[in-house]
Amino acid sequence: MLCTHIEGNLNDPSFELALRRRLGGAFTTDEVLLDWDECRRRVIRKVSEAGRDVGIRLGDAALDQPLTDGDVLGCVEDVGEVPIVVVARPRRAEALLIECDRMEPLALAHACWEVGNMHAPLFRGDSDEHTVRLLAPAMPVLDRMLADIPGVRVTKTVCPLPADRRFSTRAVQATVELASDFKIVQKKGTAS
Repeated sequence: MLCTHIEGNLNDPSFELALRRRLGGAFTTDEVLLDWDECRRRVIRKVSEAGRDVGIRLGDAALDQPLTDGDVLGCVEDVGEVPIVVVARPRRAEALLIECDRMEPLALAHACWEVGNMHAPLFRGDSDEHTVRLLAPAMPVLDRMLADIPGVRVTKTVCPLPADRRFSTRAVQATVELASDFKIVQKKGTAS
């Protein structure tokens, strides 16, 4: 099965209702388990829980709209059988929960710098009015570096690292071209 776009999300009640109407009632799901770093990949080949070979080719759309829990990748409709909906399910991952008090912005900046210096991705956690919570994939070296920062608490945990909560930037790509009438003129200097 080749999936080239996300049809919708089963966690959206209106989409699920529309899907039930389209498929004529009940359906079963076949889950494709993804690691956190596979949710933004352009091309993936996986085997679903039911043993179905699934190819996912989202192209550049995967960067703008990464796969999230419940994304419908496709449907298998065999005559006389219950339709099967192929669904993306990100796995839970070992992560570092990084907590900083909002009153200590330098500790937060230092922690973010350490994460960025390791080229590790950073995810938004569930913060409140007193504490900023961030998540990063578990890395022993990063854990040791963050533990040395005053005002930062680090806890190892197992949780989802949802791609839609990842901090990310895309570098600006500039193209420089010289105009067809561009000329370099060298002026002769005057002798003094």
